[in-house]
Amino acid sequence: MPKEARKATFHTTMVVSWPGKFEDDLVTEGEIRGEILTYPQGEGNFGYDPLFFVSDKGKTFAEMTVDEKNAISHRGQALRK
Repeated sequence: MPKEARKATFHTTMVVSWPGKFEDDLVTEGEIRGEILTYPQGEGNFGYDPLFFVSDKGKTFAEMTVDEKNAISHRGQALRK
């Protein structure tokens, strides 16, 4: 599969609904773009991490420390908002 066809985006939407505490639901989102590799790279983490390459960082999620990954991941972005 050509590299152009292996682009990927992970998107997270988080919602907190707490009747009596918040008047409205709290909604936050995060997104990370990268590409899917044709072979695994790195040993850390789980699932798709060895295949998801983040071009801006020059490595896969599996090659990052937990702190590096959390700093840029779609989930980390959503939690920090």
